[in-house]
Amino acid sequence: MPLAFMEIYVEGDEIFLDFTEAHKKAKRWEKILKALENGKDPSEVSSQFHVPINEINDAVRRHRVGERLIWLGKLYQEQGFIGPIDLLRMPKRNEKGLTYAVIPLIDELTANL
Repeated sequence: MPLAFMEIYVEGDEIFLDFTEAHKKAKRWEKILKALENGKDPSEVSSQFHVPINEINDAVRRHRVGERLIWLGKLYQEQGFIGPIDLLRMPKRNEKGLTYAVIPLIDELTANL
C-alpha cells in the first residue's frame, strides 16, 4: 500500500521520511477550518481556496467528530467510563453558520436517555 502522505528516501543505511507535502496540505486545511470558525461563509471559503463545497463540509464534519472523540477520550481517561449524563454534556462548539449532520444524530441519541 503506497504511503501518499510522505516521500521515502534511502541513502546508504539511512531512511529519510519527507512530510513536506502532507504538512502543506495540513496547513491549508487548518486555514480553511479557521476561516469557517471565524464565521466566514462556506461558499466563500470554497471559492477562496478552490476546494469543492462538499469537501469542505466533509472536512468540517470530520473535524467536529474528532473534537468530540478527543473530549470523550479525555473524559474516559479521567472517569474510567462514559455515562448518559456525559453525552448530554458533550460540547457543541462552533455550531452557528454551519450544518453538521452529526449534531442531529447526537441530539437524537441524548434525547432518549
